[in-house]
Amino acid sequence: MKAYNSITYILLTISSLFLLSCGSTKTETDLRFQPAVGNPYFDSYYLYLTDSTLKSIPQMRKNYQSAQSAEIADLIAQTYYQHGIADSAEKYIAQAYALDSNVVTYTRKYYSILEETNRNPEKLLTLAHRLIALDSTDAKNQYSLLMAYIRNNQYDSAIRYATAHRDYFRRYFEIDMLLTNLYLQTQQPDSALTTAQDLVAFNPTEADNHFFASTVAARCDDTLRYKQYFKSGVRYGCPDTRLTEAYVQYMLQSHQNEELIPTLDSIMTQCHYPTPWIIEMLGNLRFLFKKEVVESATGGHLFSRFEEQLDSSSDGQFLLLQYYRRFEDTAEILASLESNCKKFAPSYIWNVLKISEELKYKPAPTLQNWNEETKTLRENIANYPFDLFSAFVYFEYVGGVVDSVQRIDTIDHYIDVYKQLLRKSKRGAVYRFPLTFQQDTSLNQRQVLRNNISRLYGYKGDLTSKHESSFIAYKQALKYNKDNEVVLNNYAYNLALSDERKLATALRMSQRSIEIDPKNVNYLDTYGYILYRLKRYKEAKAVFVKLLTIDPNPGKVSLLHYSEVLEALGNKDAAEVYRMKAENNPNR
Repeated sequence: MKAYNSITYILLTISSLFLLSCGSTKTETDLRFQPAVGNPYFDSYYLYLTDSTLKSIPQMRKNYQSAQSAEIADLIAQTYYQHGIADSAEKYIAQAYALDSNVVTYTRKYYSILEETNRNPEKLLTLAHRLIALDSTDAKNQYSLLMAYIRNNQYDSAIRYATAHRDYFRRYFEIDMLLTNLYLQTQQPDSALTTAQDLVAFNPTEADNHFFASTVAARCDDTLRYKQYFKSGVRYGCPDTRLTEAYVQYMLQSHQNEELIPTLDSIMTQCHYPTPWIIEMLGNLRFLFKKEVVESATGGHLFSRFEEQLDSSSDGQFLLLQYYRRFEDTAEILASLESNCKKFAPSYIWNVLKISEELKYKPAPTLQNWNEETKTLRENIANYPFDLFSAFVYFEYVGGVVDSVQRIDTIDHYIDVYKQLLRKSKRGAVYRFPLTFQQDTSLNQRQVLRNNISRLYGYKGDLTSKHESSFIAYKQALKYNKDNEVVLNNYAYNLALSDERKLATALRMSQRSIEIDPKNVNYLDTYGYILYRLKRYKEAKAVFVKLLTIDPNPGKVSLLHYSEVLEALGNKDAAEVYRMKAENNPNR
């Protein structure tokens, strides 16, 4: 067979666990020794220390068993803890605490290990009360008791304790956020809103306090305060992308576009966001706004703010192009491509993108305007002679408009251009071929040029209707690249169709194409068909069985060829089955 070169309203939900972690400030000293990171010498020394301390544990345990010393138990617990052995660390620190529960250090360490492993909350509460009994003036101990209440789901006790010590806690912890969350957990929205408002009043210039209050108002369905706190937060700082997205979604769903636009404009004036987020936000706004809003002066100004922040790199502009494509904005697509072809010149990828978009949106060329409408294609081939992909795509696309003679004349012109480039090229010279916007690779210049000349001759042979002219083009193609498997296959197939005396030559060429690409069903079809023409029916059948194993639906031509092989082998029923499959197969 001949082969062809061819975004829901989302309010920000406040998670209890998230707020608890936000409300606590780490005050305990991490017991574990922290090794240096990234330095191989320090890393190896740390491993040496690790091995040494682990080896010392048996002797320490022996000393502990004879002395029953809280100090030794504490030392063993620390050693286990340093190496992440939590169960053993908990066992020995519990023994140290049992031997001397009047030492704050043992109690604190015992509490910390239980807190970290998140188990035995009842024991945790007992230890927290013991810490208060040992030293009620230490903020860490008071906070530990508060957290122990929460871990035991004793929210009312936690609220009473937090409220009683609120002014004191404010020196060290984000107690208002924690208390607000406790009110939400216990279904007390009015108290939650009041506490969030107190947080804003306590530190009115802290943007995060305003944004936190806005999320609380959203949780409590207080629309007025939600908008008020969000806008006041924007005066003092930048909301993160998650908060901004929630605000945009809410305002759009509640049809408050007039209020949303100036707020967003204020945000985009003072804040900077990553390009992918801007593209997504542009898409959301463009999709949900009414057209007249987008095209208004205020709406247009906002969109300009967004676009000003876009990464000016090729990647950023590519994302903007994807945005234009999403809304099928033809004028913006073509204008963007035209601008970037100049801005990033020379840029092979932008030129290829421009060609593909022109195929979609510009009128197909005719015989009369062929040269003008293929201008971008011609520029691409002249500027980037290492690649012919866009040329072949273009030729196939306009194949139904421009006759083969016109295309052949153009191919002959390109062949002459490549031959001149080949004569001027120097041995060892390379082309820098871009694979992505940030990456390229080197290709041998002379080899690339010879391969492209071969491909062009092969394409010319495929287009030529007369076998003699077609074979001349194929021979020229193999002269420049004897392993052009597409040409080998197509040449062999056309020979088999036209001249029985050339079947042996056709078979050799077909075999070579399969050696290069053994699983190509087009090449296997050609090989099997030539064997059939040579009356080597059993071998032909084996080839078609392999072909159908690779692709059970290879297309009409292959199915017909197989039916002929089966017919020749005397299996008329099977031949008829494959003939019927071929007639009902939409693939060529």
